[in-house]
Amino acid sequence: MKRSEERGFTLIELLVGLTIFSVVILSIYSTFSTGILARRKGGNASESFQAARVALDDIGSELRNMVAYSGHELAGGPEELSFPVIDHHTKRGVGLSQITYSLRRDSNSKTLVKKREALDGGLSQIYELAPMVKELSFSYCNLDSLTDSLQWKTTWSSTDTLPQAVKTVLTLQTKEKDRAITFTKIVAIPLSQ
Repeated sequence: MKRSEERGFTLIELLVGLTIFSVVILSIYSTFSTGILARRKGGNASESFQAARVALDDIGSELRNMVAYSGHELAGGPEELSFPVIDHHTKRGVGLSQITYSLRRDSNSKTLVKKREALDGGLSQIYELAPMVKELSFSYCNLDSLTDSLQWKTTWSSTDTLPQAVKTVLTLQTKEKDRAITFTKIVAIPLSQ
C-alpha cells in the first residue's frame, strides 16, 4: 500500500489560523462599534446644539420685533417672558401679536414652547422650540439711574420702561441622561434706548 502524497492542514495549524482570524475579526468589530457609539454621541450633542440655537435665535428675533403697545407690555419672570410684536403672520397680513415663551411640563420632561396670540382676535398658535429642557431662565437688564450701572433682575413688570437687554439661559438635557449643555444669549432691546 502506497501512501498518497496529498497533504492537508494539521489540527494545530487549523486552530492557530482560526485564532488569528478571530482576533482580527474582533479588532475590526471593536473599531466599528466604537466609531458608531462616538457618532451617536456626537449626533445627540449636535441635536441639542441645533435645538438651542434655533430657540435662542427665535427669542432674539422676536425681542427685536417688540413694540410698545398699551395694555400689552413686556412682562417676564424667571421662566416666562411675554411681549407684543409686529407680526407678519396674522389673518389680515401685518398686525400685532402677543408672544409668550415658557416651559411646558409633562410627566417626566420639560419643553420650551412659544405661544403666538393675535391681538386682533385671531387664532393662538403654540410651537415647541426645544425638547428635553433641564432649566430655562430669563433675566432683565436695567440701568440704575442712581448708580448709573446695569443691574440684572429676575422679573420685569414695569409698564413705563423696557429693559436694556434680556438674557436667556437654556440648559438642555442630552440623550445621555448624565450630561446637560447650557446656552446663553443676551439680546439688546432697541426700544429701550
